[in-house]
Amino acid sequence: IAKWLGERPTTLITLQHTDMDNKPASRLYELSKLEQIAGNNKPFIQKMIRLFIQQAPSDVAEMAASFASGDMVKVKSVAHRMKPSIDNLGISSLYDLIREIETYNEKETAPALLQAKITGLRQVIISVADQLKEELPVPME
Repeated sequence: IAKWLGERPTTLITLQHTDMDNKPASRLYELSKLEQIAGNNKPFIQKMIRLFIQQAPSDVAEMAASFASGDMVKVKSVAHRMKPSIDNLGISSLYDLIREIETYNEKETAPALLQAKITGLRQVIISVADQLKEELPVPME
């Protein structure tokens, strides 16, 4: 697909981080940057994880709805808003992908490829949120 749409093949590889059941094959996040930013302040780290678990899936849903309605400005705005959380939680598989969505240009990239990127983003975000809930039980307020 990448060959025919003129996109880099790494984009497609980025989307392949879950198995057929949408269960992550390995840990999809790395908290060292968040721990460094927080100065190992555990309550702050838990708050950031809780906010991610609560907000990121709805952000991706908002992005998908904006794409469906043709509001590319909103798609890019939501991607921009999500970028710090993705970076701070060390979700390296999404570093490039979120930036590609944020800088989407309909003259350079087919809408179907943007839709695939949003779908891939959604799958990884849900997997990360599930992993965080399972591996780092954080009291939800």
